[in-house]
Amino acid sequence: MTIQTCQWPDAVPEKIWEDLSSAMHSEKTILNSRTSPENLAQSYRQGLAIVKLLRDDVVGFISAWPVAGGFIELGSAWVRKDMRGQGIGNDLYKEAKQLHGIQEDICFAITQNPFALKAGFHAGLIQNGNWNDPVPWELTCGPCDVVLDAEKLSCPRRSTTCWLRIMQR
Repeated sequence: MTIQTCQWPDAVPEKIWEDLSSAMHSEKTILNSRTSPENLAQSYRQGLAIVKLLRDDVVGFISAWPVAGGFIELGSAWVRKDMRGQGIGNDLYKEAKQLHGIQEDICFAITQNPFALKAGFHAGLIQNGNWNDPVPWELTCGPCDVVLDAEKLSCPRRSTTCWLRIMQR
């Protein structure tokens, strides 16, 4: 079994964007606002995503999403359920360090997935308990779709259910 790593300009089958979008929408820990087939394909074509393929089937994905202020959010990390536990997630996070813009800008990731947290640690992301520095609060907790806006400043989920990680340079 050979898993192929694809990064722009590598060609990937167009059908994978619909398949990937459907798979990601079933995951509770991935923000669905970015996971339309069009957004996933655009991220890849901009050199901001990595796709893992087994033959022509997508088995892994990660993207760097430019956000305000020159920051980059590393997210939408996904591994197909039957392929988890084989190091694909670790590889995605390690390879993501080479994506466009990651080295120049401050890269951060927020996750509720303990496996993604572990994979990020393997790639050199460090946990950060300060949700205001170096990344502004508006970019970390602001986009959260789980907690009501009025509760975000005192959210008990920070650093217990949600983890903020910063890429170490």
